[in-house]
Amino acid sequence: MTNIEAYEEYNKARKAAMKQYRSSVLTGSSPYPPVLDEILSNTNTVGEQDLGVVEVPLELMVGTKTSGRKTAFTNDFLPLLPEKSEFSAKWSQLYVAHMEEGIRNPVKAYEFMNRFYVQEGNKRVSVLKYVKAAGISAHVTRIIPAKTEEKENKIYYEFMAFYELTQMNSIWFSEPGGYLKLLTALGKKPKEPWSSKEKKDFSSFFYHFSTIYSTMGGNKLPLTSGDAFLIYLTIFDYKEARDKSTNEIKKDLQKIWKEFLPSTQSIEHVMDPEQSQSPFWNKIIPTAPSRLKIAFLYDKPVQDSSWLYSHELGRLHLMDTYKDQVTTTTYENVKPGEMAEETIARAIEDGCQVIFTTTPTLMQASLKAAVEHPDVKILNCSLNFSYQSIRTYYARVYEAKFLLGLIAGTISKDATIAYEADYPIYGAIANINAFALGAQMVNPDIKIKLSWTSLKDTTIQEETSGHISILSARNMITPNGSDRRFGLSLQKDGQFENLATTILDWGKFYDKIIKNIFDGTWKNESSKEKKSLNYWWGLSSDVLDVVCSSKLPESTKKLVYTFKKFICSGTFHPFDGILFDQEGKKHGTENSVMSHEDIITMDWLYENVIGSIPEIDELKEEAKSVVLLQGIQEELL
Repeated sequence: MTNIEAYEEYNKARKAAMKQYRSSVLTGSSPYPPVLDEILSNTNTVGEQDLGVVEVPLELMVGTKTSGRKTAFTNDFLPLLPEKSEFSAKWSQLYVAHMEEGIRNPVKAYEFMNRFYVQEGNKRVSVLKYVKAAGISAHVTRIIPAKTEEKENKIYYEFMAFYELTQMNSIWFSEPGGYLKLLTALGKKPKEPWSSKEKKDFSSFFYHFSTIYSTMGGNKLPLTSGDAFLIYLTIFDYKEARDKSTNEIKKDLQKIWKEFLPSTQSIEHVMDPEQSQSPFWNKIIPTAPSRLKIAFLYDKPVQDSSWLYSHELGRLHLMDTYKDQVTTTTYENVKPGEMAEETIARAIEDGCQVIFTTTPTLMQASLKAAVEHPDVKILNCSLNFSYQSIRTYYARVYEAKFLLGLIAGTISKDATIAYEADYPIYGAIANINAFALGAQMVNPDIKIKLSWTSLKDTTIQEETSGHISILSARNMITPNGSDRRFGLSLQKDGQFENLATTILDWGKFYDKIIKNIFDGTWKNESSKEKKSLNYWWGLSSDVLDVVCSSKLPESTKKLVYTFKKFICSGTFHPFDGILFDQEGKKHGTENSVMSHEDIITMDWLYENVIGSIPEIDELKEEAKSVVLLQGIQEELL
């Protein structure tokens, strides 16, 4: 390449730069690259880390370290200085070198919040950005910000932990928790080392995926390529997907594109079942089915799990209610992954039009089947998943737990009440705090001693239940189990006397869903914005209730009944106003009820709770898979 040709390229680059400059000025934004020193002048930092020489995606090279050369470039590093300057001559020489040999010498840069700022090598960055290169070699020093509660800061600290495992800086998420979910989708445990081959294969596949996603219009969506990649891997198995061709990945993306749309990322919580009537035209031209075949998937034997047993009772209720219209099939001990996918496929082949998967661990298989078979109605029992292709369902159990707390606080003669929880997942912390609030409302000095049945070491649980007379345990017993503790119990001489319990009547839930399908109103429940739909019903729906023992004082029963009416009518809410956690930090706002999102993702314990939320390494193996999918802790990395 001749020098004249190189100068011509510089002129083209400068013309593009002037156009970009004018556009920035007209929109009121800075036409020059941001300067890291200026950013750091108002930022608390805690140190630096030498990352060595790394390959930096050029889209992440956003600014300069100092202000010395910033006016020589636009905010995308296109050259602004006159064409006959010394600057243009050096830029042109670098352009020739790149076209003939490639720019190989690494630049020197600083990284802050996964954005890179050049200290030495601005013109090299400019040339490579102009020719639309993918990345640049750089010797990088990381500047670490002080830890805060801000969302971007939380994401960055998760990123740093992920970077330690993979040395990848091209994946970024728009919400906390993304890196942990990604590791789960990849079948990797938090902190598990990666081999060089695993890093290379993963990096190559992500680059392949993000290129396809961008060319299909993904760069115009508010999701990052990391967000889209995580959604993709939630549906399609990583080991299978990485061997797919470009056309196969494109077909996959076309099937699930609606999951990338902004409306899908928010969840519409259906708080109560609608008493919907069948549309008039359905009576003239029936569009709803007259018979239904329904499948229920359980991840364990029903007799070994109180949770699954309650769903099985719900299935039996359906059979009794719709004797001539419904047939059901059960699949027990269905393990997540390939077995779950094959089981759902078999259920669809057998003619099942509705499928209920009763645990969060079956979500991936459920979602994949929903994408492949949009005419089959698939629902997963879980909270806080946002997918338009599938509906989720759960219950506002915290409402019932608040009532149990009222009872416990009223009758307890001890200063402490024991509370056994199972998994630290979405909704579970709200249950604990609602119970603690209920007990404190009638007994201001009461303390709630928290233990977890999912811990590897259960000695704390045994110690807790051994010297406290009032115990709140799981909602119901396991059919095959020997432990008869459930609901709220009074302990006397090693024996448990049941006082009250929470009832989750899944039969009523399934009844209402099937009725909507028969009425032809299933589709009408989705909002016009096509958000993800979650049925999150409470005491007012009759799906959830509290049953009191005849041994309870009538005054206590009346108190429970009164507050149940208040909750059902909306005149009272357990999480109303300002609440304080164990450290004295405020949550909520005065004269305002907490948002659905804040209740579901609650990750703090109320001020009168004694205990803590366990780390994932403290849990039994069977609990870890659930917590990795639905756990409330974002910093498990």
